[in-house]
Amino acid sequence: MSTQTHKLHLAHQYRGFTLLELILVLFIMVLGMGVIGVKLSSGQGPAELKAAGREIASALRHARGRALTNRENQAVIFDLAENAYQITGVYPPRTIPKSVDVTLDIAKADIDQSGGRIRFFPDGSSTGGRVTLSQGQREQRIDINWLTGNVGLTDEPESPPGHNKSSQ
Repeated sequence: MSTQTHKLHLAHQYRGFTLLELILVLFIMVLGMGVIGVKLSSGQGPAELKAAGREIASALRHARGRALTNRENQAVIFDLAENAYQITGVYPPRTIPKSVDVTLDIAKADIDQSGGRIRFFPDGSSTGGRVTLSQGQREQRIDINWLTGNVGLTDEPESPPGHNKSSQ
C-alpha cells in the first residue's frame, strides 16, 4: 500500500510545466510568427503595385467590353505626366500611385506628348501593346493582344541580387 501512495505522490510532482518551459515555448512561438510575418510581407510584393495592375487591367477589359457591346471604338488613355489613366467618356481619370512607374509599349500612332492610348475596336481587336508597372525590383506586365483584344496580367518575380533582367 505504501508503494501505491509513493507512486501517486511522484505523479503529483510532475503534473505541470515550469515557468522556464512556458517562457521557452512562448519565445519559440513569437520567433516563428516573426519569420512567417516577414515571409508573407516580402512574398506578396507591394500591395500598391498589385492593386494598380488589377485596376488598369480591369479598365482595359471594360473598354474592350464597351467596344464590343456598343459597336464603337473605345480607348484607354494614359497620362504619364500625371500618372493617370481613363477610359474615354466613362469616368474621370484614375490616378496611379506615385511610387509606381508606368511604361507603355504601344503603336507609334497612339503615342502623344503626355503618354499614349490603347484602342479597342467593335470586333474585339485592339491596337495591342504592353503596360509595364514597376515599383523597386518588382514589376507587373499587362499585355493586350492586338488580334483578340484579350488582356493578360503577369506578375514578374523579384530578380535575385546581381541578376540583370535585360540578359534574359
